[in-house]
Amino acid sequence: MTKLQIAYLLCTETTDTFHVLAASAVLTRATVPYCTMVCVIDRKTHRLAKSAGIRLRDWVDRVIVVKTPHRTPLFKSRYLKTTLRTHLTGDFLYLDIDAIIVDPQVLAQLDCDCVGASQNRDHIYPLGGFPEIIGTFIYQPMEWDYPFLPYVNAGVMFCRDNARSHAICSRWHELWNEQVTRLNTHFDQPAFNRALWESPASLRLMPPEFNSPVDVGPEFETGAWIYHYYISCYAGVPKAESLLGITTDIIRRRGKVNPGLLRWMLNQNKALLKVPDKILPAIQQGLWVHAFHLFLDLVRSFPNADRMDGEPVNSRGA
Repeated sequence: MTKLQIAYLLCTETTDTFHVLAASAVLTRATVPYCTMVCVIDRKTHRLAKSAGIRLRDWVDRVIVVKTPHRTPLFKSRYLKTTLRTHLTGDFLYLDIDAIIVDPQVLAQLDCDCVGASQNRDHIYPLGGFPEIIGTFIYQPMEWDYPFLPYVNAGVMFCRDNARSHAICSRWHELWNEQVTRLNTHFDQPAFNRALWESPASLRLMPPEFNSPVDVGPEFETGAWIYHYYISCYAGVPKAESLLGITTDIIRRRGKVNPGLLRWMLNQNKALLKVPDKILPAIQQGLWVHAFHLFLDLVRSFPNADRMDGEPVNSRGA
């Protein structure tokens, strides 16, 4: 099986975001265990991880720390995203931290020769379409031609390591810098689409299964290769009942996810699901270790109970 290189980026001022990254990486690795995971972060995020005792290497194989010229996490993350091609060697599949691979079939589909991405679908344009608000507030003042289709989502994209790919990504960063200078807006997707509009042969339009916006509608769940939760719509926090949200909460509280529970959750083939939160239902599902942890949670809820924590995410230092 092909060893897939998966790229994440992380710029944050809160430790909670580390748990979301951990959950995303754990879920994806359970689906494609032969992958290599790389996380690109800015210096301030690296210092935060060290001061909080968080080891990103517990969740990803390699961490790359990059100096960024911007102050806020949003601008830093977009800077890292538009320069990501220059920080990595080899082909990679980029995933936002709210996107998880749920079907290994995606590995067989990465046969484009430059850049692969899916049409953007969101709560306003679930069937795809050029976002009018982006046209009004970014394309129009930048004097970029619009509307056009396909307008693709940059939260999940495959990128080859060749001259064409480097050229399109370089142009992406150049256009984003122009946008930041003129409009002071951090959004990276308009510039990505503008770069692809200038070089349409660079894009392989991937099918909807490649980037399924499962928070937009339940119809995107069926047959999906990658669930994309769009947590930015919810202040950067995954929905509690989502596969990502449940896993994030378990990692935050217990430090790790029992493999049996992880397999059970993924086998449900649901983006939103209900995990047994009582001891007897967990036992009935055969989730014995999960039932034991529910018992420990119950014991800890008693006043003055001694804590019996498992290994926390930040247990071994930076």
